[in-house]
Amino acid sequence: MTCAAHARALGGKGANQARAAKLTSDDLDVTFVARIHERDVDIIDDLESCGVNCDDVELREDTPTGAACVVTDANGENCIVVYPGANAECDGDKFLANVSDDFEPACALFQCETPIETSKVIARWARTRNANCVSFMNFSPANAKDGGVCTEFDVLVVNETEVRAVVEWMMTERDDAYDASVAAIQTDLDDPVDCAMRVAKCGSNVLLTLGAEGAAMFLPRRPFGCESAPVNDGTWVERWIDVVNVGALAFGESESVVDSVGAGDAFVGAFVAAVAENRTLFDALRVASAAGGLACTERGARTRAIENALERASDVELTANFGPNAPSEALLRAPAREWLCRAREMSARDFGS
Repeated sequence: MTCAAHARALGGKGANQARAAKLTSDDLDVTFVARIHERDVDIIDDLESCGVNCDDVELREDTPTGAACVVTDANGENCIVVYPGANAECDGDKFLANVSDDFEPACALFQCETPIETSKVIARWARTRNANCVSFMNFSPANAKDGGVCTEFDVLVVNETEVRAVVEWMMTERDDAYDASVAAIQTDLDDPVDCAMRVAKCGSNVLLTLGAEGAAMFLPRRPFGCESAPVNDGTWVERWIDVVNVGALAFGESESVVDSVGAGDAFVGAFVAAVAENRTLFDALRVASAAGGLACTERGARTRAIENALERASDVELTANFGPNAPSEALLRAPAREWLCRAREMSARDFGS
């Protein structure tokens, strides 16, 4: 197989997302945590030029920096192979031993470029520093054996392929009485929306990115506006899932898709930044979709076009299916962090429709 062109550029999901968060929310303090080889300090230089704090990036002399091979077709769609490199050795305990006493994160965003266990350690610690810290796991690159992450973080962010990996884990690894009844849920593995719905029915907030079709967020644990139905016998109870559908950015006449590499990272970084800034759930999703769309209008995973995401958010359509017992207007106007933090307090087993 041959290709028409080749280029090398800075990337990495965590770095891309940190950069996107800062570019879309300049007033936000963004800290990037990773391990890289000492010869690759240009990664730090690039992030710091955008205002990202890289004080917790550890330089290694014995392990190469992670890398990815990205193959893009004529339509801008891509396929990616990732080598985690030094990031695979990230140590959560070492990070926590050196963190400053006044560090209180509003949000914590993780990816699978670093070990899942490391992410869990830091997510739990973040809640001890700030009880209202919202944790996000962008389950990428996906591995079905790590599908249990859906129970460890406040929001699971997945694309069509990644959500299938989570469901495959559910179908093969969960075997207690509660999960056995969950396993009976019929799921079309070729339908990403059906897969996301299944994950949400197990109690996880799921943000599903759908490329050119936008995204959808599945919210099973609404903190109020829907009565609780405790279950004491360990069986699973059908629950209503609130679904928010966000469309793709409506391009202007002079805009078109040039390269989709990094669009998902722009979406995720912008969404987490908007949540950290206490925007409503609807507004955060619109900003995220605008950032993801703008990222496609320039080549490379790190474009500056996403700086205009906030002002372009009005060009994104959004619809919601709340079903019975729609959430109150107060909740819809509340910061997304309030929704997600209150939802965390609700057990996945005692919430019914």
